Amino acid sequence: MTDSSTSDFIRTALPQWAYAPSRNGPLRKRWFLPATFLVLGHFAGLTLSSATAATTETGTPSPPPQRAAPLAVQQSLAEVLDVLQNSHLLTGDEAVLRRAVIQAVLDALDCNGAISPPLPDGSVPSSTPEPAVGRTGTLEGKYGYVLILTLNSQLVQEMEGLIGEINSGHYEGLIVDLRYAGGDATDSATQATSTLHETKLPVVMLINRSTVGAAEILARQAREVCGALVVGQPTRGLPYARRRTVLRSGDVVLLPDMPAVDGGRAPLLPDLMVEDDLARETLLSPRPQSGQLPMKQDPCLRKAVDLLSTIRALQGRHF
Repeated sequence: MTDSSTSDFIRTALPQWAYAPSRNGPLRKRWFLPATFLVLGHFAGLTLSSATAATTETGTPSPPPQRAAPLAVQQSLAEVLDVLQNSHLLTGDEAVLRRAVIQAVLDALDCNGAISPPLPDGSVPSSTPEPAVGRTGTLEGKYGYVLILTLNSQLVQEMEGLIGEINSGHYEGLIVDLRYAGGDATDSATQATSTLHETKLPVVMLINRSTVGAAEILARQAREVCGALVVGQPTRGLPYARRRTVLRSGDVVLLPDMPAVDGGRAPLLPDLMVEDDLARETLLSPRPQSGQLPMKQDPCLRKAVDLLSTIRALQGRHF
């Protein structure tokens, strides 16, 4: 197959948005996303004609696709897979490759999706409990700090204890760090907002592009209900719990349960933008046990402290 026929062939098999010309030839070298969908259809058995094979967590079949795929597209996909097979490119553990390809698709769509294999006994994996709060401490001896890892059923109890300490201490503000936080317990976001509302101190919420799900809901509600200020980077606009779908292979896919009438993603914009941010590994790395949190390498945290200091200074002035 020549370069030209390959280009025409992939153009026929894929939607127009998946194809773009390049200075380096008929096709861009970065055609991994279309290819990912092709391999995905082969290994996961997720061709458009078999979409009804997926079931939800309750065992109810998913609704059939609204439009059947054109026969020519299915034939083209099959032809591409044959080319890959004949080129000896489809090698390795099929299960591992299948999950890697599906996760690559979810990552490319930037949709907070994830895939996990079934348990050894064939059952569907359930969400494993994990700590809601990752770290607490003080900044400059007067600002409380809490790093939230995820919003789950444990968060409210942990937050109530923290707010109790804040209200009984000599604090002048509270910073709630939701960077890289998620969670599907949307009720916990509402309850945590009510708990935050019990403190009369100024509250700053830290967010970034990886603040999703119930954590994004908490940031939005804290701003509306508690008057909290938001610092960091815009979110991706995914304040939704994730729906579990069991594929025919037994793998479980988690996808945001976005309303059908939703107008599209609406990112949460911070009140104070901070372009630089810590990597997740750095943010979650162990810190000194002195009770004081270092800020030198964390621009977002420094801005939050500066903001609270300014608020405190203004509160002491008489205009």
